Amino acid sequence: MKILTQEFKALLIGAKSKPSIAVHFTKAYQDNERSLAIVDAIWQLSETPIDVKENMQYGKMTVATVTADSITMNNKGNQIDLIPKTDMELMPRIFLRTANNDTLRYCIYKTETAGKESA
Repeated sequence: MKILTQEFKALLIGAKSKPSIAVHFTKAYQDNERSLAIVDAIWQLSETPIDVKENMQYGKMTVATVTADSITMNNKGNQIDLIPKTDMELMPRIFLRTANNDTLRYCIYKTETAGKESA
């Protein structure tokens, strides 16, 4: 994960409307047959940001570390049992769903409602 540049931070602070996604390109190339761009960073900016600090708990997850490049969370002290055909909320609106069979399969997903502002 790439850290936001000072120029990009300044753009965000002074902007009346903020972009929801920012992309940093390192190189661009075009010839008669194709166009190519190399991306080295993508940022998705939240419309409802939250402060994240070490040891803060979000549902069953706890923030373990916060650095300029990453946020690490764990579920220490909050046991998560993977039971077939189960939806379990890990943190607000983020769920873990297990498959309905004997093979352990799962996915993590976030709930959203199309056409409405997320809360």
